[in-house]
Amino acid sequence: MYAANPVPELYRKHGVSDASFYKWRAKYGGMDLSNMTRQRELKEENQLVQCTGMKLNILRQREGGHAAGALVIIQSILAP
Repeated sequence: MYAANPVPELYRKHGVSDASFYKWRAKYGGMDLSNMTRQRELKEENQLVQCTGMKLNILRQREGGHAAGALVIIQSILAP
C-alpha cells in the first residue's frame, strides 16, 4: 500500500499555495470526468466563438462597416 500523505503537504511540495488549492477545490471539487470533459469542450467552443467574432470585426472594418459580401465573410470565418 502507498503511504498516505496529507493533502496540504502534497500541494505545498509542488509549489501550490493554500489559496490556489482551495480556489481550485471550490471550482472543480465536485466534478466527475464527464463534467470536466464538458467544461473543456465549452471552453474550446468559447475560444472559437471569440476568434470568429474577432475575424468578423476585422472583416467588417475592411468593408467599411458594411455587411456587403456576408456569405464570403462567413465562409472565410468558418475556414480553418
